[in-house]
Amino acid sequence: MYSNVIHDWVSEAPSLLVVGDGPFAAALAMITDSGRISYDDLESEAKSNESGGSPRVLDDLKIVFLVVKNKHSAADVLRFHRALWGLLKKLSSAGDQHEIAVVLILPEDSSLAFEETLAWGFGLEVVELESLGISFTPITTPLGSLIEIAIRTRPMDLPPLLARQASNERHAALESLRAAAKLSNPAALCLAAEKVMTVFNGKDHHLDLFCRRPCHLNGNLLRQWLRMIVTEDYTPHQTTESTLSLMDWLIAPEEHGQR
Repeated sequence: MYSNVIHDWVSEAPSLLVVGDGPFAAALAMITDSGRISYDDLESEAKSNESGGSPRVLDDLKIVFLVVKNKHSAADVLRFHRALWGLLKKLSSAGDQHEIAVVLILPEDSSLAFEETLAWGFGLEVVELESLGISFTPITTPLGSLIEIAIRTRPMDLPPLLARQASNERHAALESLRAAAKLSNPAALCLAAEKVMTVFNGKDHHLDLFCRRPCHLNGNLLRQWLRMIVTEDYTPHQTTESTLSLMDWLIAPEEHGQR
């Protein structure tokens, strides 16, 4: 039994998709003749597994408009982006090799700092995003210009973004930390923790971007844990116990679509 969202797409597969709630998202979907999905449905659909498989209703999808609200943090936006790829893996024959352009429509008062924070989370510089399938624009952008931005954004599949993240020092440091945690080796764990603290020096608030919900709370726990692990002597038992919490706080590689 398919959800109402997928059922609608079976009869009319979208080439454009609006992700978001509220009147602006509804109006944009209507004017552009796009499919639409709410944030909650996006995340639930990406995680669900219907018996009998899923129809490939997103094979024709080319452009996604993701409408960001004032209440959304950068961590929320990154989570929506991950969920979008989870949905494509489920509903497109091409899976993570499906090429799309994603336009993030930001609140009117959104700052450059917010865009830079998102770029941090993606593992890129702001100027690199458009070439890897991601663009920013404010909600006040006229419709014609919005369409032009979407067309200008180079459609990309997921592997190039994951490859860039793998080579990014922040993503790599956190991956090394996860790997060290699995080894139950206190010395290796301390070295990995020191590396994370080094690459996030002065920007450790951005650790929230790499944590599960509640992102800020788990980010605070991670920051506290990192400080303790590099300044205190932990017994093997204490280290094992603490790494269990670490794996709960951090987003796992498979949640990034890496496996």
